[in-house]
Amino acid sequence: MNTPFSLQTTVADVMRPPQITCRPGTGLRQLLLLLADNNGDCALVLREDGRLQGMVLQRDLHASLAERDVDSATVQRCMIMPARLASPQEPLYRALAWMRSARLPCVPVVDGGGRTVGLLHREDAQDRFTPAPLDRLLQVALGTGPRELYRLRMEQTTIAAALLEDCHRAAPAQALISQLNDDCYRALTDHAVRSMEEDGWGAPPAGFSVIVMGSGGRRESLLAPDQDNGLIISDYPDREHGRIDRYFTEMALRLTHGLDAIGIPYCPGHVMASNPLWRKSLSQWIDQGRSWVRRRTEQGFLNTTIMLDFRHVAGDPSLPGALRQAMTEQVTGSRGFLQALTLTDSTKQVGLSWFNRLMTESADSVHEGEINLKRNAIMPLVEAVRLHALSHELPDTSTQGRLAGLAEQGVISDDELDSLRHAHEFTCFLLLRQQIRDSAQGRPPGRHMPPTALTSREHGTLIQSMKATQAFLKHVHQELFGSAANL
Repeated sequence: MNTPFSLQTTVADVMRPPQITCRPGTGLRQLLLLLADNNGDCALVLREDGRLQGMVLQRDLHASLAERDVDSATVQRCMIMPARLASPQEPLYRALAWMRSARLPCVPVVDGGGRTVGLLHREDAQDRFTPAPLDRLLQVALGTGPRELYRLRMEQTTIAAALLEDCHRAAPAQALISQLNDDCYRALTDHAVRSMEEDGWGAPPAGFSVIVMGSGGRRESLLAPDQDNGLIISDYPDREHGRIDRYFTEMALRLTHGLDAIGIPYCPGHVMASNPLWRKSLSQWIDQGRSWVRRRTEQGFLNTTIMLDFRHVAGDPSLPGALRQAMTEQVTGSRGFLQALTLTDSTKQVGLSWFNRLMTESADSVHEGEINLKRNAIMPLVEAVRLHALSHELPDTSTQGRLAGLAEQGVISDDELDSLRHAHEFTCFLLLRQQIRDSAQGRPPGRHMPPTALTSREHGTLIQSMKATQAFLKHVHQELFGSAANL
């Protein structure tokens, strides 16, 4: 039976230990008996030092056994080395795509040092995915160039629609979209670095991490996200700033241009690595965060909420951890800042009016009479959960992960966990479904939904979800302020 679809699954999650190994001089008949005794379909051929030399597939072995001099033949006759080997951290769906393309039943898994650490079987990989969106996904999973990435982006709506129909939940589709966008970021980062080397810029002059923020940072992307990204650069001497910043300015420009070209448009608010505000060394980032906390300006509050959801997608994964720890200490160390942040976020109200009626856009809006699901249903809960999780120093960036962490600490009850999880999942489901409908009708995916798109049951469930969010907002406010707190 297929397990829940997850593009975050890696080769390491599914690979098995190598069951059958042999030496280059092993006889064909001997290996055939070994495979039969162990019900195996392939064997790894190892050198004397234990490093991989190749592999033998049972299908090739049978073909070799039909030849005349089989009694003296060794495995070297039918040994192959796949054009690509799997790495433990490679996304499983990509490994499955090229295994199917190469018609390989299994492939060795090799770590960065060239050591064989496992064997990936195609059947094991296929069993991790529900079939509806898989075939469409694998058609566009192999390429990493700009043209292939553009096709991948254009297929996201179709793939997400198939997955939503198959699972009837938003979370798997959001994880899929987020992972595919991560893959685009990684591929275009590699492309930017390679193209700069070819153009004479040389290798990166310092370590770096490409980070994503917003819904991408929470792994909660919906359709048609814009760019929210930044760069963390390893610390370097001040005297090297001109040379190093020139390199990463150019790299950021190539990366953001590449993302725009494949259908992830520039951020209207310029939250991108091409903006110096979002491209800094680790120490500069820490100093900037300290300044935001100390000065408590409206822009500083906004920048902090954007930054608190950041997540590493490419480059050196150690840099974001250091920054996350520093920012968490800065923000949680200032209760006054958390209180002020709560007041700022409280302007984003749940979309319920008198007598629990759904609020719709006014007559001066192009979306008159429609519900802004993102502004009035999803984001109030996302932001309240973020604040509450931050006040309890929880490291997770996803809304569902933060809720689970709050429940584990006893901050919210099991009933609250259940109602808030459902509220988040349901409102995201409604918006994703509407975005898919928008795309099918030739409209760009947006944030709004006409009330007529809801069934009577969905209408009531949406109101209950918003009421659960309202209650949670009051809970967060009370915990941070108490009965008579002053900033």
